[in-house]
Amino acid sequence: MMAILRIFFYPVLWLLSVFYALIVSLNRNFCLKNRKILPGLTICVGNITAGGTGKTPAVILLAKYIAGKRKKAAVLSRGYKRKTRLSGRAGRDPVVVSDGNNIVEPIEAAGDEPFLMAKNLPGVPVVVCADRYAAGRLAVEKFAPDVLLMDDGFQHCRLFRDLDIVLIDCLDPFGGNHLLPLGFLREPVSSIGRAGIILLTNSNLVPEAKLETIIRRIKKHNHGAPIFKALHKPAGLEKIATGEKIALARFNGTKVTALSSIGRPESFEKTLGLLGMVVSRNIRYPDHHWYSESEVIKLPASGLPVITTEKDAVRLEKILKAGLQSGLKGHAPEMYVLKIELEIEEGKKGTFEKQLDTILKL
Repeated sequence: MMAILRIFFYPVLWLLSVFYALIVSLNRNFCLKNRKILPGLTICVGNITAGGTGKTPAVILLAKYIAGKRKKAAVLSRGYKRKTRLSGRAGRDPVVVSDGNNIVEPIEAAGDEPFLMAKNLPGVPVVVCADRYAAGRLAVEKFAPDVLLMDDGFQHCRLFRDLDIVLIDCLDPFGGNHLLPLGFLREPVSSIGRAGIILLTNSNLVPEAKLETIIRRIKKHNHGAPIFKALHKPAGLEKIATGEKIALARFNGTKVTALSSIGRPESFEKTLGLLGMVVSRNIRYPDHHWYSESEVIKLPASGLPVITTEKDAVRLEKILKAGLQSGLKGHAPEMYVLKIELEIEEGKKGTFEKQLDTILKL
């Protein structure tokens, strides 16, 4: 249906994408003339397409690596779709989600991705603000980090960075070859030329021939940046309501419901299949969807275990845990979260880390 609508509205979408390209170009030129620099090192993790490519797991991977080098890191995030009104702020002021010791803001005020990073990164402060420079300045003042990790900041050119790490999702590497809204590109494919390191995520979900085609196209725009294949490695299952750890093999051969509200639901669903689960029902909501209690109550209708993503789990956790003592009791579904870690291809992790060490002088 969507494909038919896109064909029908092609002329309008094409004109809008041309206008969008002009705005992107003007904005970048303006930002470069007014670029700001923060103390220490700044690493940006981003992509060129709309939707998920694995930026959150990549930031977590980098933060843990930096901590292992006995350096202090802090994460800067936009906090997309957070409910700023609940924190009593207009959204323009930076908000500390985690001070490194404690998570000090609820998920509604933090946003799902910053909250997830804070949960996975004890010892690493997380600050949110649409203005990443303001977030970084607050992080520097309060926590004095050696390295600032800017989440989803490739298009946020007003803040200088020492390294751009660009993620390309192999399932949809170039966003239909058109800028928004005709395609899914945030900026032209040639912008890959700014990358210092390129990670090909979901590389295990596509044939080797497609990987080679993707790499050839990348090299047309960037000859120098090292390219690494990466995959989202399942790290375990956990029952959301209780935190109980579950073996990955628990649902091998079992029919399940896949629930997600992420940018690339197909990658999550394919991963469940690779784990031996039989995905007999897919429930997809828009990215960053805030679930209601009524939506959760409807989930058990199929009688199947529900498997969801970590990003969804942090939005569902409060409802499910409260449900154990409320009207949801007896109606809450059997729901599990699939834990994921970003992993560099076998045999290349050392090379990847050496690249980081060289560029960042760690």
